Amino acid sequence: MNHAPSILIKFIYTAAITATMLTFLAQPALALSSSLLIALLLTFALYLAGDLMVLPRYGNQVTVVFDFVLTSILLGFSNLVMPQTAPLGGVITSAIIIAAAEWLFHSMLQQEQAQKELPEILENENNNINLYPRENNIFYSSMQENEEIKEEHEE
Repeated sequence: MNHAPSILIKFIYTAAITATMLTFLAQPALALSSSLLIALLLTFALYLAGDLMVLPRYGNQVTVVFDFVLTSILLGFSNLVMPQTAPLGGVITSAIIIAAAEWLFHSMLQQEQAQKELPEILENENNNINLYPRENNIFYSSMQENEEIKEEHEE
């Protein structure tokens, strides 16, 4: 599986959100380089922990909550490491917006995965999936019984 396009998309929206919320709108503002560094760290942390580990096991809703908590923790931790501190309002707002973007991103990932799996399911001749099972169809069963009765009477 090629992870590069997903990571790139995630970095673009994470960088746009952190730069907007922590650099352009925040007072005091972080340097743009600090916002981009935070976005890079968030991108890899959210992708590795959220998208690859939590999302397949627990689904989109739990992963979004996990992403919100992880983003809040990492943004708060960045205040301890960076020379400038991000305001608390900017940290919480960024975490909420990133979580909303993650929900959309996860929906996109799940839709792409379903589109890849559907042709494989339909083309596989050895699977036991019968999309239109005749034996469970009331109308087919009654038609078959009627034909059997007709055959008995003809004999």
